[in-house]
Amino acid sequence: MEVHMVLIPLILLLGIVIFKQMIPSVTNLVNASAQNRLKIVLRNRFMKKQAALQYRYMEDNESCALIYRVCEDVENRFWSGCRTVCSGIELVVKCAALMSIVMGVSVLSGVAILTVSVPLFYLAYRTGKQNYVLQKDAVETKRRTDYLAAILSDRDHAKERIMFGYSKEIEKEYDRLSDYANEKEAAIEKKRYANMKSGSLTMVLLAVIIMLLLLPALSSGKLSNGLYVGLVTSILNLV
Repeated sequence: MEVHMVLIPLILLLGIVIFKQMIPSVTNLVNASAQNRLKIVLRNRFMKKQAALQYRYMEDNESCALIYRVCEDVENRFWSGCRTVCSGIELVVKCAALMSIVMGVSVLSGVAILTVSVPLFYLAYRTGKQNYVLQKDAVETKRRTDYLAAILSDRDHAKERIMFGYSKEIEKEYDRLSDYANEKEAAIEKKRYANMKSGSLTMVLLAVIIMLLLLPALSSGKLSNGLYVGLVTSILNLV
């Protein structure tokens, strides 16, 4: 009987270890298969949509900018968007679960989590909209630089380049647009980094405050040592 009591947990533990080792490989396989399928479906739909466009849209600057922005690396951006939505839902569920547990022990700590979490979510939402506007402008600039690069390098424009001698002027415009696009992308990354770090520092400060607020409940026995460690670990994982 004692052997079975030890053997069964060991078998379960071994099964968990094997399961955790297999999960990444299975996940990567599923992701690769899903991305390939998504690429085929999206590419076909976008090609059919573009083929059905009237010619006047192909000559319209705004339409060309929209087509370039939407069709550029569409499958990866679509896949990244899906993962971001899932991560956001996961984060909301974690915050809600953590807050419900903390509220049962210390109402003040739960209020502290809610007070900080809501502004952070709003900040992330507002920053995302601002980044989208900046990226939209940067993509349009990239489209124009790609067009100028094609004029400077493609064989189709070789005769015109030699005949009219416009290479130097286009090179200057290309350099100007490239510098502008780099500045825009750098501004996006700086803003994203600043907001990310400020949010993380706020969460760290919140975690320290909640650790201190939960100490009275731990001292009085209302909160066990294991639950206290689990709550603190969960809060730090949210950072």
